[in-house]
Amino acid sequence: MSVVSCLKLELLRAKYGKWFDEGDRAIKEGRIYAFRAQDCMSGEWLLNVFVQNEGRKALVKAVASQRTTEIHAQLKRRTDVFVEGREPGKLYHPLGISFVVNGHVRWRRIRWEDLDQVPVEIRENFTLAKYEDVSRPGAGGPLVGKVVAVVGVDEPDKMALLFMLEKVRPAFRCSTP
Repeated sequence: MSVVSCLKLELLRAKYGKWFDEGDRAIKEGRIYAFRAQDCMSGEWLLNVFVQNEGRKALVKAVASQRTTEIHAQLKRRTDVFVEGREPGKLYHPLGISFVVNGHVRWRRIRWEDLDQVPVEIRENFTLAKYEDVSRPGAGGPLVGKVVAVVGVDEPDKMALLFMLEKVRPAFRCSTP
């Protein structure tokens, strides 16, 4: 993985546990990884990565931040979801860069169809593919043609890094994309 300027991730602990998956409305169990992210743009964050036993799904959540702005509070309510695709041991996440509109804390997302439009920090650190190339056969909908990031089920550090690059960092840039 190449170095991302001014961003450091540190694994604090990994343990087996249970959590409530709000999307599935069910209690899940598996590995829980706690990371500290130190970012010069947004401060220090504590992130949890939850990887289900079966390896079919993983979640990334910001659970705490050093600063307490309105943007920080909203980011703590965001979740990145990684789901199982065609290739065993691999999960994918549809990219959607968050940004703040006109200085207001109103979230918008940009999804790309062209790999060259994806920010260089993400292109250099992740395997990128089209949704239809990695999703289960027969999957369709609004994500067809869109770019997704692919990570191994055993790469919670990359999942945490993607959360920082996709959700956190863009929210603290001065201009909208």
